[in-house]
Amino acid sequence: MKKNLKDSLISFNNKNEAYKVRNREVYCLIGKKVKTLFSNNWLEKKLEMRATTRNWTTVNKMLELF
Repeated sequence: MKKNLKDSLISFNNKNEAYKVRNREVYCLIGKKVKTLFSNNWLEKKLEMRATTRNWTTVNKMLELF
């Protein structure tokens, strides 16, 4: 991922949302009951590339498969 895109995404960190980029993965922690602009479409526009997103429940269900 280009550095300027990574920095752009991280610039959206605030008291309710935290973004972390590692290699090709983007981690986003959003507080409960918080209105956010975050969506898969929003992320694709910010990163200028295709993306998929998973919520924590889905990640845990995927881990159970292994």
